[in-house]
Amino acid sequence: MYIAPACLIFYGLALINGSKYTLSDIRYLGYCELGLGFLNMFFPGYGLTFWALGFGALHILYGIIMWKKYDNSGAGK
Repeated sequence: MYIAPACLIFYGLALINGSKYTLSDIRYLGYCELGLGFLNMFFPGYGLTFWALGFGALHILYGIIMWKKYDNSGAGK
């Protein structure tokens, strides 16, 4: 029942901790994962939906933001 929120919460904590050793921007993705996990605690029947948002939509959005921020190759300019 609380497996989906626990996965999101612990994954968020891992991202926050991992941001010390890599790009600090990962910390914000971790905070968003934590928020989704805690929000999912109040809606336990929607675990798959929150997983899709957390592990799918947030990663796509994060990838687009990081690509725009750090891509200096000039592709598309």
